[in-house]
Amino acid sequence: EAYVPYLGIVMQSVIENASAGNKYIFHVFYRELRPETMERFKNHIRKYPNFSIEFIDASSYIEGRKLHISSWVPEVYFKQLAPYVLTGYDKLLYLDCDVVVNIDVAQFFEMDLGGKVLAAGRDMKGIGFLHAARKKFGEKFPKKFKRDRLGIHPDYKNPDDYVNTGVLLFNAPAFRSEINFDELMDASAREWPGADQDLFNTICEGKIHFLPIKYHFQEHYWGCSTYLPERFRAEYAEAKENPAVLHLQGKPWKFVFNTWFSVYFWAYAVRSPFFNELRRQMRDKGFISDYAENSIGEYIKNQMKAGKKDMRPALTAILKAVVNMIYRTFLR
Repeated sequence: EAYVPYLGIVMQSVIENASAGNKYIFHVFYRELRPETMERFKNHIRKYPNFSIEFIDASSYIEGRKLHISSWVPEVYFKQLAPYVLTGYDKLLYLDCDVVVNIDVAQFFEMDLGGKVLAAGRDMKGIGFLHAARKKFGEKFPKKFKRDRLGIHPDYKNPDDYVNTGVLLFNAPAFRSEINFDELMDASAREWPGADQDLFNTICEGKIHFLPIKYHFQEHYWGCSTYLPERFRAEYAEAKENPAVLHLQGKPWKFVFNTWFSVYFWAYAVRSPFFNELRRQMRDKGFISDYAENSIGEYIKNQMKAGKKDMRPALTAILKAVVNMIYRTFLR
């Protein structure tokens, strides 16, 4: 339920870029969704004659199975169920809920996967951090830093081919044929530091068709894209200018404009049927606040007084004030 507004925004981005001549089906795998929530989605989708939606309770598929969760939730393993549950399709496109699409997703279904079991984009963000760390520490940098901060498993053989599972295009028949369902689910019990992402990279190694960067674009932070291997840099720079699919791992709903690409998210968000819920959720969690009763200048001055020599509260207030002005001007 907490992710419903974000799911609605992903769907909105798909809908707005769709072609009238194609038919599209959303399959939503869930464990706990209220009937009224599902009905709201259905009512919204009915407005678009070439779209339909189906809700699939995935609880029975994971019942009795041991899954490595740690700080994750069981839902992260739902994506691997798709080829075994939706057996009537040759290709299936999986999208995370922190993704927005700027193209007709039909482009994915026209791709030739060359017999590979799935297509995925390299984890360019993780690869950039990895090479930045190598530049700083050499080959002997701590494995813990490598795992916890970079998101690439230290034992993975080809880190430059490590994929992010936020966008996956399944070659469903090949996936079912080459990867046994029970073995895959049993492997999900292993203590993967990166949960499903390490699982997919290990189980599907050598069987992955790599998507062009623009089909799964991740923004880099702190200039780490400059540390990407030479063979990726030009393509990354081109994708940055015109990303087909954006993976906003910074979660714009936690901070209104935390990356330059957040504007894509909010452009779809304001037109989605769940925008008011998203706004309320952000306010309840303290990610946005309303200073309508107070002068921003007065508020900052008071915070600076309270902070005395420690300027951090004042700087925090300034940041909040800027975000609040954007929110009040464009989003409220």
